[in-house]
Amino acid sequence: FWGFGHATIRGASKICSCPVLEVPLEINLERDGSLVLRPNIHAGARLHPNVVAALGGQGRSYTQLQALVAKMDVCALAPGQPATYSTVLRQITTALSPTAVFQSAATKRT
Repeated sequence: FWGFGHATIRGASKICSCPVLEVPLEINLERDGSLVLRPNIHAGARLHPNVVAALGGQGRSYTQLQALVAKMDVCALAPGQPATYSTVLRQITTALSPTAVFQSAATKRT
């Protein structure tokens, strides 16, 4: 899996610290010995299971997030290129909690 974003969700009994999104990969060994990694377009992206557990797998936020993630084009996501995923991570952050803080890796933290 490729993991995108990082969530820290504090619940009543535990803290969830994990990627927000996961994209399953296909890995091929080429004849020259190189490995080729690409998203599995048939599986699509999904919310990390720990994020789903922290949300309780129900409710308005969960339904909104599932719909948002289901519409994603996994071929458009590229690790190391925040422009390809920061917008959707910002939307997910807002859906998780109106008081949540989105911090891009490109943002200088103080």
